[in-house]
Amino acid sequence: MKILFDKLNGCPLFSGIAEQELPGLLDHLEATTGVYEKNTTVFWEGGRATFGIVLSGGVHIVREDCWGNRSVIARIDAPQPFGEACAFAGVDCFPASVIAANKSEILLISVQKMLDASGDDPRIIQNLLRLIAGKNLLLKEKIEYLSIRTTKEKLMVYLTAQAKAQGSRRFTIPFDRQALADYLGVERSAMSAELGKLRAEGKIEFKRNHFEILCL
Repeated sequence: MKILFDKLNGCPLFSGIAEQELPGLLDHLEATTGVYEKNTTVFWEGGRATFGIVLSGGVHIVREDCWGNRSVIARIDAPQPFGEACAFAGVDCFPASVIAANKSEILLISVQKMLDASGDDPRIIQNLLRLIAGKNLLLKEKIEYLSIRTTKEKLMVYLTAQAKAQGSRRFTIPFDRQALADYLGVERSAMSAELGKLRAEGKIEFKRNHFEILCL
């Protein structure tokens, strides 16, 4: 349990909950763990809603339209949760697919038990509200990216936001090229071409998912 507590340390859902309280709480939540290889689907869109916490690695929250076009809504890294809106709203089906971005360990929690725990322990409900509020801000940010018309502008706004969030002109983004294109809602080839142009213009430098903004 000490190892699990260390992995959950920093997870906002369990903020204010002591280590000695965790075993009983996890038993009540019927928590189980699973390991998923890269690109493995943890949950399919439309499947039974489940609350999850990333213990290691990370996952992409993904939706596909009827033509098979994929949109990455968000990336969730350890020790952050996903599915909290489903738990709080009491919905039966998960509204998006959850796919392992790399080899990941996931803690799975019963949605109904989470609702029960929220009613019994005010700390859980407070933590859930903070989580949902934070995710709403992230969704607002994504909507702003999608509203920008050109791929070049989307890239610069996104990269600038990442630099500010990480407090440095040198920073690492949580996406590979395909996932970044899916997140920004652009074609990968067009995005790669614009990245090359921005580098040629002396505005950015990059290697894989490591970037540096040279000139704004």
